[in-house]
Amino acid sequence: MQQTLLAILLATSSKVAYGANLVTGQNSRQYGALCDIVRFATSKPTIPPKLSVKTSAYTDILERNMSLAPADWNVIFRNPKNSKEWRADMPEEKDRGPDWQEKWQDWMTAIQAVEETNGNPKPEKEYFKGLTPSQIAQARAQMALIADTAFELVKATQPETDTERLNDEAALQKELNQLATGGDAAEPEAATHQQIYGTATGPSARNAACTVGPGTNKPTHALGALACVCLGETNTQADDICYKGQTTTEVWSNAGSITIAHLQNLAKSCGKIKPQQITSAKLRALVDNVVSATTTDGTHTYLGAFLTDCDGQQANGRCIKWPNKKQDAIEDDEHTPWLRYLAKLATAVASREAANAQAIEVGRHLNNLLAQAKALPAAVKHVLTTNSPAQSWQKEKTGTPQGNNECSAHHGSSATCPQDKCTYDGKENKCNPIKPVEAAEAAGTAEGAAETTTEKCKGKDEKTCGTTQVYS
Repeated sequence: MQQTLLAILLATSSKVAYGANLVTGQNSRQYGALCDIVRFATSKPTIPPKLSVKTSAYTDILERNMSLAPADWNVIFRNPKNSKEWRADMPEEKDRGPDWQEKWQDWMTAIQAVEETNGNPKPEKEYFKGLTPSQIAQARAQMALIADTAFELVKATQPETDTERLNDEAALQKELNQLATGGDAAEPEAATHQQIYGTATGPSARNAACTVGPGTNKPTHALGALACVCLGETNTQADDICYKGQTTTEVWSNAGSITIAHLQNLAKSCGKIKPQQITSAKLRALVDNVVSATTTDGTHTYLGAFLTDCDGQQANGRCIKWPNKKQDAIEDDEHTPWLRYLAKLATAVASREAANAQAIEVGRHLNNLLAQAKALPAAVKHVLTTNSPAQSWQKEKTGTPQGNNECSAHHGSSATCPQDKCTYDGKENKCNPIKPVEAAEAAGTAEGAAETTTEKCKGKDEKTCGTTQVYS
């Protein structure tokens, strides 16, 4: 019993697929795939914008690094003949470093952002103002590392390739409309024979007009393909081949020309969609939906119901034929630009999407590096204040004598007065801090009485040295 039922089901299904006549809705899948292309291509879709890997964070990092550069570096960017002008080109090759070619333009942009043309720093770009020379040196070393890391991150990204067609959105929208209708801006429901087929009256021999190849009166545009797959041949011959309620008068008379109004009505049935941003996934789906709706006899490939040929007769077939083409080759076929263009566009958009994804990821790292750069002034102040030796800090910061407590604790005892930090005044019997060099020089200059400090005076009393003792 089960075997009998299975045989009946197989026989029924065989009649549907390979019976003598086409049946209602048999090309509905192909109709949907072609309408998707027509709707999308004529909707004026937008191009995904190109994201620059050189973000504002990258620019900010380079500016902060350049603001710390010493004068002998900054002069490189000046006109050798006029230091009040920026130089117009790079130094000669013999005077360049190994990476100058790839960094020069970024450097030039950075130096012009932080310095006036006359060489004065721009007040709003003095990120490290107020730091001491030691703090500047520390910040410069760390900032250079941050800038180098930022540059290497940017350098490591892969640029997009073959995306020239994405540079002009208006031109691309025209090309998409062309592949659908044959016109730069033609609405599908208003497209003409001339636009779709390249001739004033369009094709008459349907089988030839639906066989892909060179020349005019071929399915070069999506609307031409739609006509082959969906237009009826004569009344009463599988009128609803593409969708239920298909107008019975929308026919392509046997050996006759297409009535353009019939094709326009068919195109109108596809409807419209709102503009959307182009994605590689969407484009690939448009191509793949067509390819997956094709069939092959091992030699040729067909889109639409095929029995013996593509002449439109319900006993023969309503289809497009790619002679001597396998299914995996039709998207590259030069005579099927409505499919080929979409496939190439999908590849270009995929390249941009990959580059944009990299730019976003690199951008996150650049933001982290910029946060480190912004924290650097406070960081070096804290580190050098808490970790530097007292004498070094004292010499840089003020010139105020250090170690008052360490010395005053030894008043009255020359034996215990620490000679590396203090000097003992025998007259006053006091252990006093060693004065800084600047104080000694100022005193000697002002009074004309103090001799120049020498190493022999350090740690000795006034009787031995014969002058006021200072720290040099």
